[in-house]
Amino acid sequence: MTPRPDDKDDSVTTPRLPDPRLHAVLANPLRHEIVMRTSARAWSPTELARVTGKSLKHVSKALEDLKKVDLVELVERKPGPKGGSVHLYRACRFMLDADEWERLSQLEQASSTGKIVSELHTDMADALEAGTFYAHPHHAMIRDHRQLDDEGMERCAKILKKAYEAILVAEQESLGRCRESGEAPFGIAIGLAAFPRAPEATSG
Repeated sequence: MTPRPDDKDDSVTTPRLPDPRLHAVLANPLRHEIVMRTSARAWSPTELARVTGKSLKHVSKALEDLKKVDLVELVERKPGPKGGSVHLYRACRFMLDADEWERLSQLEQASSTGKIVSELHTDMADALEAGTFYAHPHHAMIRDHRQLDDEGMERCAKILKKAYEAILVAEQESLGRCRESGEAPFGIAIGLAAFPRAPEATSG
């Protein structure tokens, strides 16, 4: 979860969560982790239990709580390896605007940001180790340092938000083409960030 600029000219409508629901999610580490993980791909309760170290009972209860407030949804049922069916859940997409972000406590902001940074680092490290990071000819990575004022920072945030929404459109178009052609889609990781740099260290 990440704050978005308060932009009235949204090209993609994103559901906004009432403040109490935001706090309820972010205050519970297991629910928070489930939302973070299922925002990238669909997970089964068994997979979530394994990666979080929690019991299947606790994970199933957390998923039910998240479903009640429309933060995750059941996206697929498939036959299980030992009979029965496997249910796959994915987070419903949502963002926080600047006002909602500011209403979160510093601890909640730090927890949310820290989880995102950790997951992005894991995504990149795993792709580098597997040799997939630069396997596609159109992979992209940009790192740069620039100088902005408050108005420029707000514009930068809006640009990144619109880029993300354009990627969501590209995903829907890709999935449509894959359904028609039978081609299997492949997963990608996305990291978009703009933030004030830490003060430069000065030699004593």
